[in-house]
Amino acid sequence: MASGEVPAHSGPAPATDARPPAELRRGVVGFGGGATVLAVILALIASLFVASSIGQLAKHMPSAGSFYTYVSNGIHPGLGFLVGWAFELALLVGGAFLATQLGIIVSGTLTSGYARR
Repeated sequence: MASGEVPAHSGPAPATDARPPAELRRGVVGFGGGATVLAVILALIASLFVASSIGQLAKHMPSAGSFYTYVSNGIHPGLGFLVGWAFELALLVGGAFLATQLGIIVSGTLTSGYARR
């Protein structure tokens, strides 16, 4: 292949259907009912508010300390220390929790969709 040429296809095959699996759709909508869409929209709005606040703090206090820096400068250095470590603990525990949940969901979906009968 000459320099500057682009291969016709260089990645995995594109998905033909972007919707989640039927088992997942039935589970989420079955549990949340009509309020599922409203809950997702409210969570999106709340996440946008938090992202905007953190973006403004990062603009005014550029530092690699993140939450530690914001709380230390705004309230007290001791509380900033606690918040910084609490955030790290939340990342560790949250990651393990999400990995466990993903395993449970994928296991159930694969078992129901591909189990031998």
